[in-house]
Amino acid sequence: MTQPYDGFQCAVRLTLSGCLAYAATEHLIVATGPTAQVTIQDPVQALTGTILAAMILVNAVFLAFGARTRVMAMLGLALYTGLVTLLPGLNSLSANSLLAVAMVAVLALPLFYNGGGRFSLSRGGWHVPL
Repeated sequence: MTQPYDGFQCAVRLTLSGCLAYAATEHLIVATGPTAQVTIQDPVQALTGTILAAMILVNAVFLAFGARTRVMAMLGLALYTGLVTLLPGLNSLSANSLLAVAMVAVLALPLFYNGGGRFSLSRGGWHVPL
């Protein structure tokens, strides 16, 4: 039995995966060129941001393939919230960062409630041990 929203769920899943991957690569890539500026950061904060961005990239790959969509959607929302709001510090919290978290939440919540849909590479999760 097919659900009427399978295509919508697939589109939302791929959109969320793209948004998370873009945010993670934006954090990982260092700007070079004539306008690049060197800033001194706390090494622990820089390492934490790199680890969070790497975890978000892995999460985006799992979302793109559709493996454990409900869990990955909530984990991606939690990791993205940590990257955007808590990593720079709550003193630099702005309306743009809150809007970005709200947009990711709007994409993640339908996936949490309905799952990833029929169009995923591994339906129902992986059943073989790794």
